[in-house]
Amino acid sequence: MRADSDVNQTKQVKKRIALYWILLVLMFLYIFVAGEMGLGDSRKMSELADVVSRVIIFGGIIFLIAQIVHNRKLLKDANRMQIEFQSKQSEREKLLYEKSGGIVFSILFYLLLFVTCTAALANEAAFRVSFLILTIAIVLKIAAYAIYSRKF
Repeated sequence: MRADSDVNQTKQVKKRIALYWILLVLMFLYIFVAGEMGLGDSRKMSELADVVSRVIIFGGIIFLIAQIVHNRKLLKDANRMQIEFQSKQSEREKLLYEKSGGIVFSILFYLLLFVTCTAALANEAAFRVSFLILTIAIVLKIAAYAIYSRKF
């Protein structure tokens, strides 16, 4: 039984690595397309839009590279992988994740990051609205998580 779960965990980690590589390629494709379309002209962007777009793009690239490196290390160390999978399956953590938004918030968050970054490059008014919505969503997630972590 343990060998079967190890194989499943290894497959999951390999799928994560492949997904992160795909996302990394898509981010570079996004940068290329935005550059080709002439978006991100610093003369048309506010300082906030410039900073936010850079943080989202380069922060996303750094995050994806860190995740790829982390998951590759997990593949090399079976004990570390076992510990990580056990800690991720904590019932309390699952409950807090679901109560504070779960997968719906995660999808919304990544969509808002994409929209905010694109709006920062293309349209200042749209950027301000999407940045406000992104900020409110993050504050609500943190508040919900804090409230539920005290309750459960």
